[in-house]
Amino acid sequence: KREHVAVTTDSDLLTQRRREWQEAFRSMYNSWRSNLKCLEAQLSFDNPSINSSPGKLSRCSFYSILSDQVILFRGGLATNIENEDGLKKKYKNYVEPVIVFSSTTLNFRSKLRNMGV
Repeated sequence: KREHVAVTTDSDLLTQRRREWQEAFRSMYNSWRSNLKCLEAQLSFDNPSINSSPGKLSRCSFYSILSDQVILFRGGLATNIENEDGLKKKYKNYVEPVIVFSSTTLNFRSKLRNMGV
């Protein structure tokens, strides 16, 4: 009786490693977005805790380093003005995800634009 031995090819290994890296990146990205949401929840007009401690926001970042570029994922503090009853203005602070590319090509910028980025 012959035993069936699974043979893993280089292509299979490469595909498996690529999936593992994609999952690792997805996990890191989702964790980053979750951390930004937690920081945003700490914001209020009367108690802008992130303003008094900008280190929290600046530490909520990570880099992706590729052979041809570096990408920085960080959060930025922004303010939105909302009208209340047409008389008063209400200022709402929020944390905005910011993605900075070290260099891009016209083709890459066009693709990003088409994706709404």
